[in-house]
Amino acid sequence: MLDPIGVHIALRVRDLARAVNFYTSLFGLRVRGRGSSDEGPLVLLERGALRLALIESRTPGWEATRGGLHHLGFLVGSAEDVIAVEAALRRRGVPILRQVVNPRHPRERSIYVHDPDGHLIEVYCEAAQ
Repeated sequence: MLDPIGVHIALRVRDLARAVNFYTSLFGLRVRGRGSSDEGPLVLLERGALRLALIESRTPGWEATRGGLHHLGFLVGSAEDVIAVEAALRRRGVPILRQVVNPRHPRERSIYVHDPDGHLIEVYCEAAQ
């Protein structure tokens, strides 16, 4: 069974700077980090237990007026937890879409799967801070 210690939501946005300004100025989130995803640049925001990843979508045909959930992420405590969840998913016949190990932090890893309705789900752990 998955025992998450945190959750994040990743949203597709058309204008990253505008979205960052919206969530930081109106909701008090702060920038935790910047990076890139398979769709484009991203900014990770946080406030308390809330983590919100904003991904500037460059996917052709994506309807910016509808918004869009990119994925839902479940934070677990260790790389071993990610591996255990992966094994449990495989035993249930759930295909693993992608596995990522951060080359700068080998203990930081994630896996991606689809839920039964096609939503992208990430299970991940972070490097020790």
